[in-house]
Formats: sequence, C-alpha cells, structure tokens
Amino acid sequence: MNYMDTQEISQLVGETASKLGYSHPISFSWNYRRNSTIGLAFDSRIELSYRLFLRATPEQRRETIVHEVCHVVARPMRYMFPSYRPHGYPWR
Repeated sequence: MNYMDTQEISQLVGETASKLGYSHPISFSWNYRRNSTIGLAFDSRIELSYRLFLRATPEQRRETIVHEVCHVVARPMRYMFPSYRPHGYPWR
C-alpha cells in the first residue's frame, strides 16, 4: 500500500486550492468512525474517512482530496445561485 501522510495531504489540499485561485486556508481532519463516504467537505475544511482512505488506491485518494477541495472552493456559489447543487453544472 502506498501510504500518504498528513503532510502530503495538507500539501495537496493547498496546491489544489491555489490552482483554483482560492486563497483561504483549508484544513482537513480524520474521521475514525465514518465508513460510508471517503470524504466530506465543509465550509473551510475537508474530512476524510480514515478506514476508507487507507483502503483506497493512491489515485482514489488523490481524486477524493481534489474533489473535496473543489466542494470547499465552490461552496460560496450556493449563496449566489439559488439552484446550486453540489454536483450540478456550476460546480463542474
């Protein structure tokens, strides 16, 4: 298993946010109980399922982090667009 440590995750979160033009800090935390979703996004942080993250491939881990960072970056759109959906057209 290719291990991804906390520092690598933080670096990928920061790089992804920067590429998207997002300058606010985004933190992440582990959820040791969640086993149905590998990641969730909140206002300025992402939460990763420790169990599912360990079982995921390196590519799935990277995709999950990028996906959740995109949710954080797109979150303000819900205030600008009444029909905003987390996986809808404006989010893509």
